[in-house]
Amino acid sequence: MQIKNIIKSVTIFTILVICSDAISQDAYIVLILGQSNAAGRAEVSRLSNKYYNPMNYVANPKRVKIYDKGNMADRDLSKDNGSWKDYYAGVNSNTDGSPLNNFGPELSLSQLITRYKNGNVYIIKAAFGGTALSPNIPTMYPGNWTDNNLSIAMEYYFKPAMRDLHVNEPNSNVHFLGVIWWQGESDAAAGISASIYKEQFTILKNHADEYLSKEFKYPYKWVLIGLNYKQDTNEAAINTALKSLSGKDTYFIPTLAYPRKMDLTQSQKWPVESERDDNHSSYIAQLSVGAKAFIAFTEFLNI
Repeated sequence: MQIKNIIKSVTIFTILVICSDAISQDAYIVLILGQSNAAGRAEVSRLSNKYYNPMNYVANPKRVKIYDKGNMADRDLSKDNGSWKDYYAGVNSNTDGSPLNNFGPELSLSQLITRYKNGNVYIIKAAFGGTALSPNIPTMYPGNWTDNNLSIAMEYYFKPAMRDLHVNEPNSNVHFLGVIWWQGESDAAAGISASIYKEQFTILKNHADEYLSKEFKYPYKWVLIGLNYKQDTNEAAINTALKSLSGKDTYFIPTLAYPRKMDLTQSQKWPVESERDDNHSSYIAQLSVGAKAFIAFTEFLNI
């Protein structure tokens, strides 16, 4: 009888393990912070230009989700009103109240991950156009990153997003790849020096890492995106600061080689002639930055 009970217990345990393995899946998480280029200003319709989208990225990829707080329709960002939704560029891909038909670096990044790995990709994006890093300089809503926005991003985006992910996907094997930081245009416009920007970013990064280390007990990467907005000496100073921050846990991606929207040729603009072709990074730049970010994260993807 005792032997039968032992065999029965082992059988039940084996079944439970098999079932657990069957329903568990990998969850790859990326946090995106910054201002308008991080939020994304690239038109979704231009993805149909296959000559400049040879990887055939699509607006509504499978196995990609984004934490959606309604594109700031409610200006009280402290409200616990977010939820995980299937990612759809042009519908829920923008987070700062700007026109919805845009996307950022998450579009190509997430699809490259799903092409190489099983499981789902989860994007947490808290990016607000026109917002500065440094305190005491002009900025747009909801404020400066050192004074206000990082707390908003972590308290009202990151923490509830992770809470809901654990509830919705309790058996997922969570892999936090890291943070994409694309910001600095507002600081450059205010003439912030490379040394001050570097000092302010280090403070922000240390604060963010305090939040992240409570959730994740393993290494991850900060991917810092260079500026290509006004192409002036002030932006060059911010790029110098960002590049100097490269190290073991940081990866710098320069963007001067990629066209801004205003730099697009007629063949690159096809099929859309947009009145919003301004200084922001074009769809070509956004797709390229996302691909470079994928390369930065590959050491944590075991590819």
